[in-house]
Amino acid sequence: MFGAALMRKPFTAAALIFTAVAGLLITFHANHLVFSPDEGIVLDAAEQMLRGKKLYVDFYGNMSPGSFWLQELVFRCAGLSLRTGRLIVILDFALQCALVYWLIASAGHRKAAWAATVLFCLFEGGNTTLLLPGHRWDSAALSLLSVALCLHGAARERHAWWIAGGALISFAAFCTPSIAELAVITALALFISGRRRFLPAYVGAAAATSVCLSLVMQIAGYLRPFAQQMLWLASNYSRVNVTPYGFPLGGYRALMQTVAAAPLIIWPVLSLSIMLPAVLPIVAVLGWGGVWLWRWRIHAGSTNSFREPYLAACLAGYVLSTQPRPDITHLTIVSPLGYVLVAILVCRYLKPAVGLTVFSLALPWGILLAAQSTVTLAKAAVVATPAGVLRVAPEEAPAVRKLLSQVRPGQSLYVHPYLPLFYFLTQTANATRYSYLAPGMMGPAEERTALEELQTSAPAWVLYLPLRREDYLRVFPNATGINVHYETIETWIHANYAPLNVPLWLSGYELLVRRPEEPKSSLALQKDPK
Repeated sequence: MFGAALMRKPFTAAALIFTAVAGLLITFHANHLVFSPDEGIVLDAAEQMLRGKKLYVDFYGNMSPGSFWLQELVFRCAGLSLRTGRLIVILDFALQCALVYWLIASAGHRKAAWAATVLFCLFEGGNTTLLLPGHRWDSAALSLLSVALCLHGAARERHAWWIAGGALISFAAFCTPSIAELAVITALALFISGRRRFLPAYVGAAAATSVCLSLVMQIAGYLRPFAQQMLWLASNYSRVNVTPYGFPLGGYRALMQTVAAAPLIIWPVLSLSIMLPAVLPIVAVLGWGGVWLWRWRIHAGSTNSFREPYLAACLAGYVLSTQPRPDITHLTIVSPLGYVLVAILVCRYLKPAVGLTVFSLALPWGILLAAQSTVTLAKAAVVATPAGVLRVAPEEAPAVRKLLSQVRPGQSLYVHPYLPLFYFLTQTANATRYSYLAPGMMGPAEERTALEELQTSAPAWVLYLPLRREDYLRVFPNATGINVHYETIETWIHANYAPLNVPLWLSGYELLVRRPEEPKSSLALQKDPK
């Protein structure tokens, strides 16, 4: 009876999905230490804001402020730890899972909604190393909720839903500016579909929210620095971050090595499961494009449907919002509508046996992916850190313990070039204004500023990565002409810092300690007799 009630009430089922996914991830993933290059960006910035520093003024902020605000709010309300730092991204993903179900179920396909949601949870959430704090997770979840509210507004013909959708898409754009493309798509959809009476409510709410958030920045004193940072990103980000569509994590060579390690008979299925976030948008666009072309020829005109054309346009907007880096990781974050559109397409235009076959073939692979993460978590060692009690991979736990025995909270540290999570993990003070230095994106001006700060206030410790060019190009394939080293900073580090007697390496970084200053010569201290 309970299952039948869930089938009749999509909102109740969606709420249950949200609660279950969030609860599982908070229990098993929230304190799992992952040495990701990007996670510490949000955590470190929010911690500095919590301690009274001004974003874009006192330290470098690499993006718009929405995600920093959310993370700072959580730290203020729930305390400072890695577990609370993961809370926002966990809620983001749980919300996406719930909305995948709701969007398909509200289209009248509730069994397919359960099937698609299970696959989405397994494939996109099974690899928990991708579920890390970041502005794109925040903007993807908030914008998807905006899309769902707009669809509900179209069905109920109520202005309130469009107002809520407009406000949400505006805040999502303050997390990731490129997601504002969905606001343009929604406004055009209202205009073309004849629902123009809702256009002022949607656009007005989006504009009013943007004005209010801009006023917040103006009052806080960093509206102008924010604008300057966005202009800087516009001219510097694409320099190294251009990738082909569907570029896999680590590059195509890493993908081939992963596939080659499996039996030959499952190569196609394994490759497809890895590339699924890139494949689904193509299948959805081609499939629905063929359906609409067929309808046009048969009926000599378009139908009155709003849902599927609007969702397809939003899916295209999501893919475009990942530019110039539409790699697998970024496509994974914006993948929900691919699952939604393909599920509805299969239900409406193919036989039920086709959908059941697809689900039966995909389910074992999704379970296998989730099982790998489960095994990883089960093997983890428990380590007490300044960022809370964490689960650490057994091969990394000894190095983490040794690092924390050497580097104490409150001491000064510099991580070169790119792993700001170390600042949050050790609760140390960054010796520069930059949470990271990205070769090719940060140029000579940023290098000079960082070096001057290091020379003025030399940190007690340095974590240094001897970056290899081939490793850099695996992640940034377009950076072939980029110098991956900051020679002046690295020369200064080698001249002033030395490894420990027993070298300590962690996630590719070596811990270096400041060399003791040489005593000045007594002759140099004597006054010149002249």
